[in-house]
Amino acid sequence: MSERANFFKIGLFVIGATTIVVVGIVVLGANVLFRHPIVMESYFDETVQGLDVGSPVKFRGVQIGRVETITLAGNEYPTAKRYVLVRFALERNAFQLQAEHMNTQLLQREIDKGLRVRTAAKGVTGTAFLEADYLDPQRHPTLAIDWTPDYPYVPSAGSVITQLSDSVNRILFALEKIDLERLIINMEESLQAIAGLARDTNMKEISRQTELLLTEIRRTNSNLDQMVQGVSAELPSSLANLRQTLHRLDSLLVNQQPNVEETLDNLRVLSDNLRTLSDEARAYPAHTLFGAPPAPAFPGETP
Repeated sequence: MSERANFFKIGLFVIGATTIVVVGIVVLGANVLFRHPIVMESYFDETVQGLDVGSPVKFRGVQIGRVETITLAGNEYPTAKRYVLVRFALERNAFQLQAEHMNTQLLQREIDKGLRVRTAAKGVTGTAFLEADYLDPQRHPTLAIDWTPDYPYVPSAGSVITQLSDSVNRILFALEKIDLERLIINMEESLQAIAGLARDTNMKEISRQTELLLTEIRRTNSNLDQMVQGVSAELPSSLANLRQTLHRLDSLLVNQQPNVEETLDNLRVLSDNLRTLSDEARAYPAHTLFGAPPAPAFPGETP
């Protein structure tokens, strides 16, 4: 009886624990179990080394999905192109693309804005993830495909490592095209020509002409200095003469002041007389021109 009770308790414990685990899975994983992600695909004309199934898909550092499939495009579609096909599942609210409202026009509008996916490395570990971002559509055109995708298609862009490698390769290719040997020969010929020109130049004559020019400059400087000193020496004498002339002019004006005042009075009287004559000429023009009529010779006679 005691053993049956123990088995019964153990059974209840196992059933209870199983129920708790199932409820926990349902509660904690309901968002994962019952969500409907958006599956999309892209094609890469480069290596996707380090990218694996389950690798995260991130948009500017925020995880929005995960990689579902990595294979060659020829394994899924009838094509001879050597592209790598990557399918990934995005969350329903990624880029505001709802699964139930998903359509080609809505996705194409985001692609026209520059929506692209590319591989990116996680530090120095060698693992990679899929990065979604908005890039310049002109610099990152879409790949040409000759099939109809089974899932919504998002164009890819070259990874940063690939772009850097391409830039280095272009630089190395440009360096390979440079004829270094011919360049060195040209430099040597230029240096030899410069050396020959220096030898042919009459350096002694140039030095002599330079010394003559310096001597002439010194002589001109000396003449200017003497001229300035002469002017400085004559300046006090000139100022004394000017002061004496001004003193004489002042004395002359003082001595002639009465005559000047009398002359001014005469000018003032003359001005008054002229003003009076002008007023009479304006009032009696005939009197001014012909004068008064002559006196009668006898009384009662008319002139």
